[in-house]
Amino acid sequence: MGTDQHFFAVWEGWGGLHPGAHSLHAFRGEGTEEVPTDFVPAEWQLDLSAPTFSLPGRTYLLFAGPVHEATRTGHWVTADWFDPQSPSIFWPADHAWCVSTEIDYDSTLVGGTSELIAEILNAPGLEAWPIDPDAPRTDVLNDPP
Repeated sequence: MGTDQHFFAVWEGWGGLHPGAHSLHAFRGEGTEEVPTDFVPAEWQLDLSAPTFSLPGRTYLLFAGPVHEATRTGHWVTADWFDPQSPSIFWPADHAWCVSTEIDYDSTLVGGTSELIAEILNAPGLEAWPIDPDAPRTDVLNDPP
């Protein structure tokens, strides 16, 4: 696996992930496909038989592909309305970093090298805070005590 190989975990509980829903996980190469206006192509359907794994309280479908594909997960609400849903967890094959967004919380956690974290903390336009590995799972910055 090269550095362009990444893994994406999508929580199986999202509303679009049930039989008959128009779900999508489009790992189709480098190009940008046109959004279908009359139907959702079969090759864009999320493979609900994908491998799964569980973490406490959650089960995830597991997919692989280039990192830019993380932006192309979601479901079709109507034939011309795609509702994106980021993967709950994604990481590269070399495990250099990991991004995780818990379903019930409003924050995304990023783990990686100190250099990567410094870049994120200094990135204009991002609200980012350093946390300790043993920090509480609840948002102590935005929720009153």
